[in-house]
Amino acid sequence: YCNEHKIVISASWDRTICVHDERVADTGILLRTMTGGHVSDISALAYSYNLSVIASGSSDGCIRLWDFEFGRLDGSCDGDAAITCIEFMNPFPLFVSAAVNGGLRLWSTQPDLRRQGACPCVATWQNRSRARAGEDAVGTSVTAMCVHVAYDETEEENIIGLAAKHKEEHLWSAFDAKKYPAAIEVQDGASLSSAAPPSKFQVLTGDEEGELRVWDLHEALPVLEERYSIVAHNTPVQCLNPRRNIRFDAADVIKAQQNRVRTRPPRGSKETITVEATRSWRAHGEAISSVQRLVDPPGVVSGSFDRLVKIWSCYGECLGVLCQGSTIDHWGCPWTFQIDLRAVHEKQMA
Repeated sequence: YCNEHKIVISASWDRTICVHDERVADTGILLRTMTGGHVSDISALAYSYNLSVIASGSSDGCIRLWDFEFGRLDGSCDGDAAITCIEFMNPFPLFVSAAVNGGLRLWSTQPDLRRQGACPCVATWQNRSRARAGEDAVGTSVTAMCVHVAYDETEEENIIGLAAKHKEEHLWSAFDAKKYPAAIEVQDGASLSSAAPPSKFQVLTGDEEGELRVWDLHEALPVLEERYSIVAHNTPVQCLNPRRNIRFDAADVIKAQQNRVRTRPPRGSKETITVEATRSWRAHGEAISSVQRLVDPPGVVSGSFDRLVKIWSCYGECLGVLCQGSTIDHWGCPWTFQIDLRAVHEKQMA
């Protein structure tokens, strides 16, 4: 969903991606369709307002990037297993994909790094189940994923000060403008991506065994900048007309790319960026279907096929359980997730 343009993006088993105008609430208006990009079922979809790009993944491991405004095929990635989740890591030109074999990959959308339209994989790691005695851990399918990029609250004054000093671009406005409203007023300054990097750069995953994991990519940022010149895009890519009416068929473009070399993940210790799970805990008794990071107050909310919704602290402490037809105390976990309702009301009225 694109909140900025009030547009819904959908994909179906007919392997078509559709862009709808939701302003007509009863029926919607079909604006654009993208076809011919996949030969297998589309199993994952993501959108980046910052990059103005749609990413689609299919059950044969292929990922396609589409220009949001014009619908044209903008890039491709080749995985080795069915794609289950895709998430962009705004405001960086990066996205992470998860596969049914537990493989996670970090891809760059930066144009100067592409080869014949193929986006390079800049990091790869594995989601593994807990090893039992006498057994090796095996890859576990990631069934839900979200990303979290943010600043440490203690850095707010320094960030706003730097923005006022340089006065050139919106500071991280793609994802944190509401948190630092003073930075929005900056009109003309230099990029501050090096001076004020995010304090949190995480991927949260839920898998088929009910395990939640937090992967820390913060240490990878300087490596990505040094090795691939990957830095934040502080100003979103401009979309002049989000309601263009276009039908795009990528079949001929895909055929023209059939002879290109498949994109491979980096091999060898020299090229591999290490990504570690900083925290993990058993959250549900069945596969996790959804996971979201809460910012204020901080926490994690997860849903599962066990028909429970749970709220967690960032350290894995259960703060509450929800189940249809039950009271909040029914599942033996007291509700301790506190919300400042007065602050919420003040934000809504501002």
